[in-house]
Amino acid sequence: MAGVAPQPRRKLIEVALPLEAINRRSVREGQGQISPLHLWWSHKPAAACRAALLASVLSDPDDDAERARLLDLVARVVEAPPEDRAILAEARAAVAAACGDTPPTVLDAFSGSGAIPAEAQRLGLAAIAADLNPVAVLTAKALLEIPARFSGGRPVHPGGAATAAGLVADVLYYGERVWQQARERLGRFYPPAANGEPVIAWLWARTATCPNPACGREMTLVHSFQLCARPGKEVHLVPAADGTLRLGTAAECPAGTVDRRVARCLHCETAVPLPQFRARTRRDGLGLRLLALVTKSGRGRRYLAAEAQDLAIALAANPAWGPDTDLPQAAIGFACHNFGITRHRDLYTPRQLLALTTFAELIGEVRQAVEADARGAGLADDHLPLHAGGTGARAYAEAVSVYLAFALDRAAAKWCTFARWHRTRENIEHPFASPGLHMLWDFAEANPFSAATGNWMDAVEAVAKALRVAPAAAGPVAAIRCLQADAAAPGDLPGNLLVCTDPPYYDTLPYADMADLFYIWLRPVLRDVYPELFRTVLTPKAEELVADPHRFGGVEAARRHFGERMATAFRQLRLRADPRYPLTVFYAFKETAAEGWEVILASLLAAGLRITGTWPLRTEHAQRLRSRESNTLASSLLLVCRPQAEGAPRTTRRAWVRELRRTLPDALAALTAAGIAPLDLAQAAIGPGMATFSQYSAVLEADGSALPVRAALEAIRAALDAHLHSATGDLDGVTRFCLAWLEQHGFGEGPYGEADVLARATGVALEALAAGGTVSARGGQVRLLRGGDGQALGLWGGLHAYLRLLELAGAAAATAGATAQGHREAALRALAHRVYAICDDLDLREQAQDYSAAAVALGLREAGA
Repeated sequence: MAGVAPQPRRKLIEVALPLEAINRRSVREGQGQISPLHLWWSHKPAAACRAALLASVLSDPDDDAERARLLDLVARVVEAPPEDRAILAEARAAVAAACGDTPPTVLDAFSGSGAIPAEAQRLGLAAIAADLNPVAVLTAKALLEIPARFSGGRPVHPGGAATAAGLVADVLYYGERVWQQARERLGRFYPPAANGEPVIAWLWARTATCPNPACGREMTLVHSFQLCARPGKEVHLVPAADGTLRLGTAAECPAGTVDRRVARCLHCETAVPLPQFRARTRRDGLGLRLLALVTKSGRGRRYLAAEAQDLAIALAANPAWGPDTDLPQAAIGFACHNFGITRHRDLYTPRQLLALTTFAELIGEVRQAVEADARGAGLADDHLPLHAGGTGARAYAEAVSVYLAFALDRAAAKWCTFARWHRTRENIEHPFASPGLHMLWDFAEANPFSAATGNWMDAVEAVAKALRVAPAAAGPVAAIRCLQADAAAPGDLPGNLLVCTDPPYYDTLPYADMADLFYIWLRPVLRDVYPELFRTVLTPKAEELVADPHRFGGVEAARRHFGERMATAFRQLRLRADPRYPLTVFYAFKETAAEGWEVILASLLAAGLRITGTWPLRTEHAQRLRSRESNTLASSLLLVCRPQAEGAPRTTRRAWVRELRRTLPDALAALTAAGIAPLDLAQAAIGPGMATFSQYSAVLEADGSALPVRAALEAIRAALDAHLHSATGDLDGVTRFCLAWLEQHGFGEGPYGEADVLARATGVALEALAAGGTVSARGGQVRLLRGGDGQALGLWGGLHAYLRLLELAGAAAATAGATAQGHREAALRALAHRVYAICDDLDLREQAQDYSAAAVALGLREAGA
């Protein structure tokens, strides 16, 4: 028809993805990947980002054989290590052939750790990494801009051997130089233990004054007096009546003195309810007590009770400065202010503050040495700074200081009073990886100069390791821009962009408040290196896309702020997107009906986008499908979007639901055949469900009002449930009984009479169910068992026989056993999905995971994997 723009050709990502390869590689990521460069709280696996970009560029051929070839290419590109130049060359050739003379520029408007633009660089595409948060922008610059400018050069430090990884070598060299100078200044504060062994960590507890007037002594606040929980090597601390401490046995060791309800005084046994205790600590503050030392003894650890001189040395530290900025009084996940910890400097002991400020000063001092050495090594003496595009001696010295500042941030994460001593692994865990800052009573202080957990050189080496696999390390890369920008008002950006992004997660992550914990150490070191990034005392908050009720005046106001600004951001992205390519969005949420999901989907629709697909991406080992940790949502969903067609029609709710139930089964069949776990199926169903919903300009209720996204999500879940029920077909009586009983009672007990009535209604004898091990019937109570003879007790028994064999002998043996009993894999898989859904609704997580594992294994077998 005249005047109607041709529809763009479908891309591979809108039809198929090699999910198994993506997930398998995502699991293996960690070693040799970019995430150690700087912590970011929603870092996406490089494999998933690489696959999303490549499959967004490659056109779907509408030919099964050619599609299989392209999927194989994506799988091989995903699974290859980042330094594999041969496979990258093949991928870049495919990208160039698909894009022709006008390749797009990739835009990630919420770039975070820079994972998406990094993979764009690897694929030979120009990229723009934008973020409001200066820590994220600096991370992108350090990952993408700086290596592209300086990679391939020789090191400048004296005696440096010729190597193409000169920048890495210099980071290591000058990092060690900082370490040596710091040791000269600070060594007296980190002496060996009384027995002469080097100290790995000092273990501390917070203290308060007992409110009992008859006592008034110091309360030692610890979660546990156990210092080491490693089997066969348990160590316990025993407080004596006079207040001293000694090592003792488990039998002598008292229970912890603080939990979520009360704080207890060891001396008088007074128990203070936590609300009252919070009020006292806000008024009076908290103290510190040194409990024990951990030393390096041969190849292991030794624990020593702290002595008076250990405490005296620690408290002798007197830092000249520290971050005087305020912690958020109320923010998502932040609770420490309830106990009087209100400033950033309160997060550190005096010795930790002295160490951090000293290392910060030394990074500034060593920058001058780097610049002098760089001039001596032949770099231009142009004095052009790094932020202005300099490539001479000054810019190079500033570049090295950026990476050393990142090492300082890694150190600061463990050199604080919220770093926990892991009693089994015997190492220090930093607290900033999870959202918020929750109260910690007993903590570990690292020794920056040890050769064990939490030392300075470990931090430097981790940064260097990440730098080694930056995209530019594998050769020349495409142009990159890293800029600070508000996604809702991005300013001067070009058009014809391939948009792939990972937006903030509603009310889950307080990015700016968390980033402040690192910004406070980056700013004093790098304020003159990147003045535009560090012009504010703390990171920007007012424009941040987060639904924080504390910041925006309540739950409803926070929801409105997030929804409106997110819709504006997506609208800006749609206007700048190249129409040849879909817009892809990574997003993660635990429940399809969760408020965050509703708001993000509504924002996409309000921006004039329609959702054409959803791909659940996991990061769990296939071999660990039954592990407790893996009973969670796929780490992300990849939403594939296109602009809403002009003049899109309207429809009624009834007509849309009818269309949904007609089209959903085929889409779900393809997803389950690809091995999607049941716990991901509800999320995956959003794609085909919202594809039918968003093709209309509006779906109307009977009264003429528009159907809200929440109601659409509920309808999609109902259609999924109906499909799972119908997929099991005509069930035998045993299976019908078990499903009905499971829905009513889970795996708990119920009245015998009720079970007997249900058994008769489904045509089975309760006595036979008990004899076959399907139920336990004792004392007038009946409980469903997860067992039974698969041959005698229907599909339910067959599924549980399959589960037992899957656990003991693997998928092949389990399938052979099921086939021998006459059970079809498709029927077993459909039942596993249905039982999983019931267990998930009942929050039976452990049992749900078993059925998820069975469904995945059956789906892969059926697909021939």
